[in-house]
Amino acid sequence: MEQDRIENGKWSSFFFQVPNCADYSLNLHEFRLFSHYLRVAGLKGTHFASIATIASVCNMGKDKVRESRKSLHEKGYIIIERV
Repeated sequence: MEQDRIENGKWSSFFFQVPNCADYSLNLHEFRLFSHYLRVAGLKGTHFASIATIASVCNMGKDKVRESRKSLHEKGYIIIERV
């Protein structure tokens, strides 16, 4: 099992803001997935949903979720941990 974690203290616990840099460095699918993680996991949160669930919620294919998730990790937006 894996979990995805966002580790960045820039967001308030009452609402979230997507960093401006996300507009320039993320493609459409990465931005959608990152926004979903922020909404669901919040500040320093952890996200345990399956790839199939994320794909359904984000209206993306499972392969696109995997690809975007890997890219977000490589760009430093999320941490992927095996649990």
